[in-house]
Amino acid sequence: MSSTKKTKKEKPPRELPGGGPVPVIEPGYTFASVTDKIGQIVLARMRAQGAAGWVPLSSLLDGLAVQIALDDSEVPPQRAFDLVMRYAAAQLGFEFKTVQTKVRRPRR
Repeated sequence: MSSTKKTKKEKPPRELPGGGPVPVIEPGYTFASVTDKIGQIVLARMRAQGAAGWVPLSSLLDGLAVQIALDDSEVPPQRAFDLVMRYAAAQLGFEFKTVQTKVRRPRR
């Protein structure tokens, strides 16, 4: 009978080899400056598309919100989230990977 030993995943070091904490963001940047830069990129892409980028997204959100509010079995909240994120990813040029989760709905 063989024994299997579970190995723990190694956590990344919390300190640099020479000492001191691992920086979350590079020196010279702040969380505010990183947030501002991300916002500038997103807004620049959306401005380039104009209303053609916002109107379909708001229509999609509106329609899905109604289906969720009416408890439509074909559009659970996770599916609605995935649809919106895939649309946004396609419009803004980033990759979105669907996370499979099992959503339990309360029985009536």
